[in-house]
This record gives sequence, structure tokens and C-alpha cells, in this order.
Amino acid sequence: MRYLTLGAVVASAVACVVAASAGSGLYAQLKASVGVDASLTAYTHAKNGDLLTVAAIVLALLLGVAVWRWLAPGRPGSRAQVVVSVLVVVAALVTLVLTWLTVADAVASVWAHHVALKG
Repeated sequence: MRYLTLGAVVASAVACVVAASAGSGLYAQLKASVGVDASLTAYTHAKNGDLLTVAAIVLALLLGVAVWRWLAPGRPGSRAQVVVSVLVVVAALVTLVLTWLTVADAVASVWAHHVALKG
């Protein structure tokens, strides 16, 4: 089970890095095509996407270390398990909030640049 978790952590970290680099390329294309003023709504989405990437990688690494060391099945209960469990929950909540903000900014950016809404 721990090796499966470790594999999932590595896969998620790689996916985050790939998504971040693809997003940077898309932002550069948007900025070149519509100009700086029109790309400001996309800029917020891009920055929140960067924060989400960092938060997801931190969550994945924290989860991998926590499961490997403190939260493995069969370990006796300890104060360290409680602290690590709280850290994992906080990291998960931060990741969820940043996901929500990033999606909300993406929707706002799409609607701001939608062809049907331009006069």
C-alpha cells in the first residue's frame, strides 16, 4: 500500500509540473494575441494556478512522507500522528480552496474573452 501511495505522489507531482508548464505557454499565447490589457483576467488565473501547483506538490509530498513514516497501518498511536494528520488536512483544505479560486478565475477569464460577448 505504501508503494502505491508513493507512486501516486510521484505521478501527481509530475502532472502538476506538466500542467503548470502548459498553462504558462497558453498564457504567453493569449498575451501575444489579445494584448496586455485583455490578458489581465487571465493573469490572476495563471498566478492562482501556480499557487495551486505548489500546494498540490506540497500535499503530495507531505502525504507520501506521512503515510510512509507516521500514518502507516499498524503503527502505535502517538502525538506525531495527530500533528501529521492535522498538517495533511490543512494542506488538503488549502489545495481545495486554491482549486476553487483557480476554476473561478478560469471561468471569469473565459467569459471576459468570449467572442459572443464582445460588441
